[in-house]
Amino acid sequence: MIVWRGWGILVLVLAVVPVALIQLVAGWVMGPIGAARQRDWLAPLGLALNAPLIWWVGRALNRRPARVLVDRETGQEVALRPNHSLFFIRMEDWAVIVALGALAALVVALVSP
Repeated sequence: MIVWRGWGILVLVLAVVPVALIQLVAGWVMGPIGAARQRDWLAPLGLALNAPLIWWVGRALNRRPARVLVDRETGQEVALRPNHSLFFIRMEDWAVIVALGALAALVVALVSP
């Protein structure tokens, strides 16, 4: 089950769709055999390139000003802050997770034969 708030689901879209497009373009340019040989480092490269985009979008969405509501009976103010998260982790924090995952996958691809 995928749990998100606000536009947090965009983390998956911004991470998966560009990587799929990179794989598709690589298959078109290099042919299926050439793309299969390069697949180990193309996906991590796509994720690493998209991590700043995920951070920027998350930061822009979560920095919007809070809405202040006032209880008519008590006069108490309540601030509603935007929360765009995936699995209870803010979008801008997912950018760091995606970048570290891409780096780890790239290291594994370069080290393995």
